[in-house]
Amino acid sequence: MSTKTSRKKNKPLATTFSGHIKELRTRLMLVALVFFVLSAVAYSFRDPLIALVRQPLGDQQLIYLTPAGGFSFIFSVTMYAAMVVTAPFLMYHIYQFVKPSLPASVRRYSWQVFVASNLLMIAGVLFGYFFAVPAALKFLTTFAGDAVAPNLTAESYLNFFMAYVAGLGILFQLPLLLMFWNWMKPLQPGQLLQSQRYVIAGAFIAAALITPTPDAVNQAMVALPIVVIYQFGAIGVYVANRKKRRATRSAVKAKGRVTTQQPARVSTHKPTVAAKQKPPTSTASPSVQAVQASTSRRSLDGFSAAGRSMPHRSHRGSVPSVTRKLTPSARTASGPRRSLDGFSVVR
Repeated sequence: MSTKTSRKKNKPLATTFSGHIKELRTRLMLVALVFFVLSAVAYSFRDPLIALVRQPLGDQQLIYLTPAGGFSFIFSVTMYAAMVVTAPFLMYHIYQFVKPSLPASVRRYSWQVFVASNLLMIAGVLFGYFFAVPAALKFLTTFAGDAVAPNLTAESYLNFFMAYVAGLGILFQLPLLLMFWNWMKPLQPGQLLQSQRYVIAGAFIAAALITPTPDAVNQAMVALPIVVIYQFGAIGVYVANRKKRRATRSAVKAKGRVTTQQPARVSTHKPTVAAKQKPPTSTASPSVQAVQASTSRRSLDGFSAAGRSMPHRSHRGSVPSVTRKLTPSARTASGPRRSLDGFSVVR
């Protein structure tokens, strides 16, 4: 019984995991298909691509030392070209795969981040191609002077070229890394200023890894753009946080303005009318109640009670009698009985 229950509990999890694996496999297969198609297209344009790669060298010729060196060079150029074009497509599918797990605030700026990442990548590649690679080649090929003639192999030059271009393209993503960090945990301007020393040290270390030269000028040419890019990222974080603070303040002010302008609510609840108090009910016997009620009524002369019957003669001439017989307690409560003149007490 317990085994069946555990299988039922693990079945949805396994189905969900297998679904994610199938989705990831499908997306990677699409990226691989696009990569191979673009590689075939790049091979068709291999001559313009090789001329584009050799352009920083100028008139210097490349050599290869193995029989397959020429084929390897052309194959690597086409692969690198297809890889550069496929990179945005790969980033798009990676984003679509992780999109359900991202918070709504990140999904809101997804397309802006995607466009900014591609623009920064292109900026890094262009900077490396037009500035970093020619400056490094000029220093390296003239460092030995006339003692040694430069004679570069195709494989070594291509590796050197791709290290500069791809490395600077990746390092130019630093502003986006700062923005992601700020989304997860808001950064303060003081924290960004205190991190300047670490950024400068890390930029020169990365430049030393990218550029295999001991030249400080060449390293500075790679490290300084990284520091400048970090400054742009810090400015972007500061502007984003400032806009967020202003939006929060305006929302609070608008809420307070609405609260102050709202008229006081008139209570629609009708005041309850106090229930009329009932006269206290007497707990005395019926005979005592009758006597109390009769004592409050007087006759016309104002002395005798009107509710008390006086002796009278019957129509048949019988002996006068009292119509109501009172108990001793009732007599005591009602007081002495008086005659018509109000002076003599009737027993």
